[in-house]
Amino acid sequence: GGGGDASPPGSHARFAQPPSAKTMRRLALLPPLLVLCLSQIKFLAACEECSSVNVTAKNTEIHIQKPHNFTISNVTFANGTVAKPGPLDDPISDLEPGVQYTVYLQSYTEICCKNITTVPARVIDIRFSNITTTAIDLKWSSTDQNAPNYSYRIAVDGNSSNRMENSNDTTVVISKLEPGTLYTF
Repeated sequence: GGGGDASPPGSHARFAQPPSAKTMRRLALLPPLLVLCLSQIKFLAACEECSSVNVTAKNTEIHIQKPHNFTISNVTFANGTVAKPGPLDDPISDLEPGVQYTVYLQSYTEICCKNITTVPARVIDIRFSNITTTAIDLKWSSTDQNAPNYSYRIAVDGNSSNRMENSNDTTVVISKLEPGTLYTF
């Protein structure tokens, strides 16, 4: 065809304009509302907090004690992108450590949700260096992909003094130590 509008063979059609207001009103009538946006499904329905649901979060799974008539309908990331489509069983596994999720529960008559953050992964490979009588450098690693976003609190316990040090990195210099004192970090 002319005008350059023809798609090459095997290509997919593309929409030049967003859906019309009429189409959007029709979509708004569909419960629960799912919107396909750049190949990602986002769950946009407003949700009431599930107050009667007990939750235990671990590094990579969430355990939910739900009322017997509820099912886990899906799990989203904090931005609304679906992380695990439902229905799901308890526990919800294969999650990422240190990530906030929203778990949606559904019965025949209501939908509620619970915001849950999985536990960050433990630090590993703790190393000490540059040891003097009054200071020490601590360095550690983490397999957690979100580790660069964490703040760490380091307990410095000595014979007569206990304090907390903070670090936004996987290293910290602990200073103001007393010579001849046994410390636990």
